[in-house]
Amino acid sequence: MIRFSEKTGARFRIVLRRHHPHIFAAVGFVVALVVLLVFAPVGLDTYRQLRGSLFTGLFAVSGFLLSAKSLVILNLKKEVYGEDWYLTRVHERDWSGTAQEHKRDKTPRKDCGATTDVYRPLAQVGALLTVNIILALLASFAQITLGLAETSWAVAVCLASAVAAAVMLGCSVYLMWLSFEKLYADWEAIAQAKLEKKWSDAVEDFGKSEPRPAPGSLKKVKTVEADEPIPPS
Repeated sequence: MIRFSEKTGARFRIVLRRHHPHIFAAVGFVVALVVLLVFAPVGLDTYRQLRGSLFTGLFAVSGFLLSAKSLVILNLKKEVYGEDWYLTRVHERDWSGTAQEHKRDKTPRKDCGATTDVYRPLAQVGALLTVNIILALLASFAQITLGLAETSWAVAVCLASAVAAAVMLGCSVYLMWLSFEKLYADWEAIAQAKLEKKWSDAVEDFGKSEPRPAPGSLKKVKTVEADEPIPPS
């Protein structure tokens, strides 16, 4: 079993984020095409059995992604990008990167170059889901159009397009998992800060709410000297 080191995994994440899943999908298509044409060609009888399932499965995936896109975008906009804590983080990042002379001169934000797109990550998620939908639809309809030619090239291209769609979907799921991991960490930090405040308030209120005896409510106990006889009860 191959185990990737932490450095290898970090490099993979950097490459995946920088080049997007499109490059990985294209590489997967080329590799699958070469393998299916040279090393492991698929027979026509086998492809006829797979064609219907590939068309149905890829078409169902595209429909699911299309319905999930609006739900994901709206929920992320409501729960993350529309919240004050996220806007505060964007402001703090822009403010820390602004030159001191701009701060002293009270330069407007747009003139300082601090114009971070608030919804850019959300737009990237939407574009990523859209590309997945288009690729899944192309791979699906290729099975009932190009696949009907039933030649070795047609079969290889149809199967390679299905592999590319699967690679694209896998990389997209991995990218979204990384993004949600960061969101979970942010939400956890916010929740812990709120719990710390509640704990501090509870500690402060504990001493105030503790019952204290009223003045004069306690009876004075007469002390007895060592040589003085104890009076009978």
